[in-house]
Amino acid sequence: MRNVERPKVTMSPEEIEKIENMDWRSYQEQSLMTDLEGMINCTKCKTILIARSGQSEISCYTCGESVKV
Repeated sequence: MRNVERPKVTMSPEEIEKIENMDWRSYQEQSLMTDLEGMINCTKCKTILIARSGQSEISCYTCGESVKV
C-alpha cells in the first residue's frame, strides 16, 4: 500500500481559469534562449554550464571554477 500525501494548498477557480486562458505560444516564444552557444561541463565538479554567444569564459555557479568556452 502506498502512502499518498495530498497538497494542503489548492488553487482557486480564478487561478485555474487564468492558467487555462494564458497564451502559451507567446510565452514559449519569449522564454526561448536564442543566443545559446553550447553546453559544457565544469572541469572541477562536472556541473553542466550553458554558454551564451559572445562569452569566452564562464564561472561555475557551484564551485566557482572559471571554464573557457
